[in-house]
Amino acid sequence: MNYCPMENVPEPLEWGHQKESSTAKLYLKKINHSYCDLLLKESGLVVNPLWPFLGASPDHIQYCKCHPKTLVEM
Repeated sequence: MNYCPMENVPEPLEWGHQKESSTAKLYLKKINHSYCDLLLKESGLVVNPLWPFLGASPDHIQYCKCHPKTLVEM
């Protein structure tokens, strides 16, 4: 939605988009104690290197020193 403005966006979709930033902050606050140097980065399109015709667009990618990177959808 940030890169392609839409007209007549459904209300639930608009509400979710508005709350995404505060949700990410709350998520970090709640789980930070279980991870080493936890970091969330906003994400765009992620393409599978083995099957480049498959991709996803998660909201964030979660990084830390103690777990593999993880896709996060708010």
